[in-house]
Amino acid sequence: MKEAMTETIKEAMKDIHDIRPPVMVGLDPEMVRMGLGIGAILLLVLAAILIIRHFWKKRQPASPIDAVAHILPYDAAVKALDRLALNPVHDAKAFYFDLSHTLKAYMGGTYRVNSLEMTTPELIKTLRSLDIPGDLKSGISQFQDLCDPFRYAPLAPDQAQVKNDLTRARDLISAMEREIKDRIADDEKEGAD
Repeated sequence: MKEAMTETIKEAMKDIHDIRPPVMVGLDPEMVRMGLGIGAILLLVLAAILIIRHFWKKRQPASPIDAVAHILPYDAAVKALDRLALNPVHDAKAFYFDLSHTLKAYMGGTYRVNSLEMTTPELIKTLRSLDIPGDLKSGISQFQDLCDPFRYAPLAPDQAQVKNDLTRARDLISAMEREIKDRIADDEKEGAD
């Protein structure tokens, strides 16, 4: 009977299979530790590179700064007008572009407006908001209107017109500079009182 029972147990055990070993679910703790270790090493290397770079820059002698001489807008405008007066007018369009550019550059540097990028109507509109006397505003807008036909149309001025316009631009720039200096002197006088 023992044998028969063993035989039945063996028969019944044929349907039973071995249990599989446990399956790992989630992150492997060893892989997490290794990833954190590599990340820490990378951070240390990056920090070391940044520190070395910082001290390397301090160690090197300071290179001379490409110093651009700060030229006051008035001085730059006078130099540009002098240059225009020296060159004979071969191309009226280029001359009037340069003349208008000089006036706009002076205004941009003095009144802190982006006048070089403005068209004549935009410049005239901006002039209204600037603290400039009315006669000076009208003189500037008339001058810009006078330059436009020579810049954009195929017109050629005579030499007398060119000299007049050069003198007129110089007078406008000088008048704006005098007005600014007078305003600064008045402000200083009021501050002293």
